[in-house]
Amino acid sequence: KTVEDSNRACSTCGSWNLIPFGVTTELVAEQIQELFDTPVHIIDGDHQTKSSARKKMQEKAGIYVGTELLLTQSYDISYTYGAIISLETILAIPDSLSELKAGQVIYTLLDRVQENLLVQTRSEGSSLWKSLEEKDWGILSKTLQTQLKEADLPPYVASIQIQGPKA
Repeated sequence: KTVEDSNRACSTCGSWNLIPFGVTTELVAEQIQELFDTPVHIIDGDHQTKSSARKKMQEKAGIYVGTELLLTQSYDISYTYGAIISLETILAIPDSLSELKAGQVIYTLLDRVQENLLVQTRSEGSSLWKSLEEKDWGILSKTLQTQLKEADLPPYVASIQIQGPKA
């Protein structure tokens, strides 16, 4: 595991300020295309349907840039490298379980990425991050139960999480 300061500057442009809102999959794909001589494919709701996304991923090699549509339609595909830019985009969703959803995305990608998974975040000290570092969903579960109970939102009485063994 490698941890770097979230304020580390980009070696190309010198900036550390990657703003998750307003950065589109098209812009990310353009930037990647400038760096690599490999086909770049966009998999998001603006460019693909579920069936066309699935078909494209089965037929075309290259670099994929996408949203959760990419994640949900690539359930049996592994990647050499992966990146989440930025985790705060998922955490900013106004949902009491956004940390759990972010954790699910990370764990899904960890299972599919063969080499390295880069996660850009400024929430290193969060219960989500502690759960990931210690590989203990109980940390996040207890935090979420407390938050839901304090907000008087269900379900705060019980939490069941099932995780199968990795193959």
